[in-house]
Amino acid sequence: MFHPIVLLFLIVWFGGSLFGVGLAIYHITDPLLKDEPFSVSSFIPLAFTVGIVTIGYILVSVGLRMGQDQREAIAGYLCTTLDAEEVSSDMNAC
Repeated sequence: MFHPIVLLFLIVWFGGSLFGVGLAIYHITDPLLKDEPFSVSSFIPLAFTVGIVTIGYILVSVGLRMGQDQREAIAGYLCTTLDAEEVSSDMNAC
């Protein structure tokens, strides 16, 4: 489970990124609907915002993977070094 502040940040990050993707798609389709000249540079905002979404997804995936490894390492340390007993069923390192 994410900390509430981290969850709020992720909602703002991905919400803003998805809003940016929508604006970029509008920026591409607007000239086409008005029969105005079309420029290839119209795809730059879309590529940028899709890149931001991709980077955010990768960072969250890596963070979750690292967090799981740390949780297991901490549980193992508590069981072996400090001779702690298991309290909850989701930490089964002992």
